[in-house]
Amino acid sequence: MKKILSLIIIFILGFLTSMICQGKLFFSKKYNIPQTSFKKINNEHYNMFKLLDEFYNHCKDHWKTEEKLFEEGRQKIPDSHVNVDILWEEHNNEHKKFIKRIEVMKEDIIKHIEKYDRPHFHFANML
Repeated sequence: MKKILSLIIIFILGFLTSMICQGKLFFSKKYNIPQTSFKKINNEHYNMFKLLDEFYNHCKDHWKTEEKLFEEGRQKIPDSHVNVDILWEEHNNEHKKFIKRIEVMKEDIIKHIEKYDRPHFHFANML
């Protein structure tokens, strides 16, 4: 019984390893990245999305810091100070536009993969 179980486990591990090497089982489900038959390119696409997510998160964290500092400063503004609500709204809208550009960049990368990488790298051997 142990030998059969060991053989089944070895078979499953071999099968999964084979699928990963062929790029058919790739850990990019989080991003829904279209896969090519070229493992190196798939990995690089995954890394690009991972870096964009890190960049996105750093930007969000930075802007939270700005918001916190703005609120602290707002509490100290004397009554005679010019109203900064409109300026802050413009500033905050720029953050939203920037975040949207990161999201669009990810969409554009997926379009590029679908239109160019998948058809152009269908022949590639897996590395």
